[in-house]
Amino acid sequence: MAFGVAFFAGASSSSPFLIKFVTGLGNVALGSILWYQTKYVDVTSTASTKSFYSFIWKLMMAAQLLLPLIR
Repeated sequence: MAFGVAFFAGASSSSPFLIKFVTGLGNVALGSILWYQTKYVDVTSTASTKSFYSFIWKLMMAAQLLLPLIR
């Protein structure tokens, strides 16, 4: 959901088209990666859950790199 909100924030920003395209595509890619990885999480395994939680934080840090592009 956060990547969807970031996509719409980037698309509705007053930035040039290239910036909108990069932020939109970046957030769609990150959201797709997150969606894809959810299929492989075993919620009964603590190790798997912890690994996925760490992965989510890595994606959020990657998304932070796109935020300065949104004006």
